[in-house]
Amino acid sequence: VSVIRDPRGLLVMSVRENGPAAAAGVLTGDIIIAIGDTSINLFDAQRSIGLLRGKEGTKVAITLFRPVTRDTISATITRKTLDLVHLPFAGLTPDSMVYLRLLDFEGGASEDVEAALDSLVVGRSPKPRGLILDLRGNPGGLYHEAYQTADLFLKAGAFIVGTESRSRWKTEEQFATGEDLTGGLPMAVLVDRGSASAADLPIGYIDSSR
Repeated sequence: VSVIRDPRGLLVMSVRENGPAAAAGVLTGDIIIAIGDTSINLFDAQRSIGLLRGKEGTKVAITLFRPVTRDTISATITRKTLDLVHLPFAGLTPDSMVYLRLLDFEGGASEDVEAALDSLVVGRSPKPRGLILDLRGNPGGLYHEAYQTADLFLKAGAFIVGTESRSRWKTEEQFATGEDLTGGLPMAVLVDRGSASAADLPIGYIDSSR
């Protein structure tokens, strides 16, 4: 689960699919207001997250406030070490659309997307009708993984992203270095309020390039 500080506790930004928080019924948008018997509204994020962590297989009780329904919910999470799977699903839909479910932009994510495109799109006949990149609940990750993923969908020389600084030595720009591996397929990007940080980068550049 990915969380940020909220005046009431910890706001859940995303819930890992098939993870222990999801199994306990935690939803994106929930606010963790207590861990065990301890109210965390006055704690900083580091201290609160420290209470959530523990040995694999142990349990932690939490109290959630769900703003959508204004309910207060109790849940118990069994701690578990998760395998870092960036792309849990990549395949063709019945109507010949490529569907990629990308959970994060941690190390190796762009390589997984490239491998999926190479298998599902490059040289395939008949050509798929389009592509769906599902970034719902993707909390982001590494900056370079995001722009390297973008590179897979853009023609060489296309501007991807830039950062500016008062010092010219810290100004940085990233441009596409290869070819669009999809060959210009129509593309849709699925997002929700859990799509954040590095996930915002692909949303912007893919949209602007189509």
